[in-house]
Amino acid sequence: MPVLTVHNLAGEKCWGPAEVASDHTVAQLREDLAKALNKPAFSLRLLKGEDVLSEGCIESFCTGEADLALQVLGPQNYAEECLSCLDKCPAAVDTKGHGEWLEQAQTALLPSLGFLEGFDDGQLAETEQVRSLCLRLLDQERKDPYGPQTERFPDVASVIAIKILQRIARRGDPDVVRVLKFWLKKIAYKDFVTEENTTSVKTVFHATKAVPDLVEVGDMEVIDILAKSFSDFMNHYSDCNNGPIFVCLEAVAGILTDAHPEGAQRVMHELFGYGYHELFNDPGKGRDCLIMGCRIDKMTSEPGGANIMAILEEARANGVEASADDEVQPATWEQTYGESEEGTQ
Repeated sequence: MPVLTVHNLAGEKCWGPAEVASDHTVAQLREDLAKALNKPAFSLRLLKGEDVLSEGCIESFCTGEADLALQVLGPQNYAEECLSCLDKCPAAVDTKGHGEWLEQAQTALLPSLGFLEGFDDGQLAETEQVRSLCLRLLDQERKDPYGPQTERFPDVASVIAIKILQRIARRGDPDVVRVLKFWLKKIAYKDFVTEENTTSVKTVFHATKAVPDLVEVGDMEVIDILAKSFSDFMNHYSDCNNGPIFVCLEAVAGILTDAHPEGAQRVMHELFGYGYHELFNDPGKGRDCLIMGCRIDKMTSEPGGANIMAILEEARANGVEASADDEVQPATWEQTYGESEEGTQ
């Protein structure tokens, strides 16, 4: 079996020599070191020479004796490495150079982002580079509406950025809301005449889910974007759009209260004002959308109007009962787009 010895960057031995099974993975070795040194595994990095060991089995780099170097990193280190990687990304997408960078990002960017997620909220919030990194990963506004659908950075990377901002950002932070709106405008819908308008549909989903955490209550610009999105879904209606419509309604309901009747009225106008009622006859997500509509209606200045009552009656005639007090389950990626999380990364 391989025999490993680990030294810190000062040359001091901190682990070993110890026999390690050939099929022991780098991740398992890092966990072993974390226990021995009483440090979190995500803060530890192993190197053999100048090569960073991030994955694979021990036998892939050692069959006999080997000395490894150990680095203990904080969030600033990982954030700076990620920012350096982003500096190398070509400006033009759908090019050979961009494709090569995306391949390199699998090992040069995504592992560091994954480790960054492991730090606690306080450490992340205190590190300015983390916020800068997240904003940069999400700052992908498309200047040319007729340009390629391809986004500049990997979908999984921008999803991590959203999740970190949900943990550390102040609700209503202008920079965060600004980049979030880029993604809300890319909400994708599918039917026989339209195509998805982004290659990062998962990022769009998580951006929409993050609205109640990151956007101030009553933000009319965000309410307008979401209302227009589900109105477009209904205008190009097919039942595969029911999930995206629901996640938009869930998001907009998260930034509405009785104190913002004008926002609620705007949503109700788009939801019930044009006669696209096929959605509400669906006993699954269509019913959930109707429940959300009933909840938002209660926040208007004149709830229970003739329009919503007629739609409730029509749904009832089709075997669908709904009220504001009925329970709905939160939107999930799989229910919204019919794919597993693993299948999108």
